Amino acid sequence: GKVVSMQNGSSPGPARPDSVAARRIRERAGWSRQQMADELGVHANSIVRWEAGGSGPEGVRLAGWIRLLDRLSTEIVQTDEAAARVADRVVEI
Repeated sequence: GKVVSMQNGSSPGPARPDSVAARRIRERAGWSRQQMADELGVHANSIVRWEAGGSGPEGVRLAGWIRLLDRLSTEIVQTDEAAARVADRVVEI
């Protein structure tokens, strides 16, 4: 699923990700703020600010953040599904 919420219903372009969901996805994926900042070409303090619901990215950076969060959430789901399949096999043994 998508991790976006409209902060301002009238704003054009992609919706900004929910800050709490964004932090949880990053943490669940095992990424540090610095890793995310490096991936996006921003300072780690920007990630802190975005995850706190402060001033957020715009334009290309916003689109990059959304793509990265989507990629990480997909990886989390795939990892969870693989773990569930392993658990099912262990239970069958």
